[in-house]
Amino acid sequence: MSWLTSQLGWTVQTGNVQQGLEIGWQLHAPHGVVPVRIRRLPEGPPEVLTLRLQCMLGGTPGAVVIRAEESRRHVVVLENVVSAPRSANFQAPSLAELLSKQLSDRERDPVFTESIAVAQLLARSVLD
Repeated sequence: MSWLTSQLGWTVQTGNVQQGLEIGWQLHAPHGVVPVRIRRLPEGPPEVLTLRLQCMLGGTPGAVVIRAEESRRHVVVLENVVSAPRSANFQAPSLAELLSKQLSDRERDPVFTESIAVAQLLARSVLD
């Protein structure tokens, strides 16, 4: 979320947390307020299973939904659009692989640095 927020030039307004259930933010975008919610399942590992982005699709309110179905398969559905669901197969890297790739890159990555700064703002907004 911090990467998307930084790339779209949105700003963090407020945040709140319901311990163990949900984290939410209100972000400011040029077109208005953007609500963001992260819901935690009652049990299981902390991983993203579904991502839903509400948007306008051809002038009609809709959403892009990406849902994990199997360990390597993800389905993409456009809500309120007549089209067949699409699927994509990929191997998600482990946390250790992600960390080792970041540490092995000695060059400063301005996009990464900016998204970390936004992540700090998101974290502070729910802790205050």
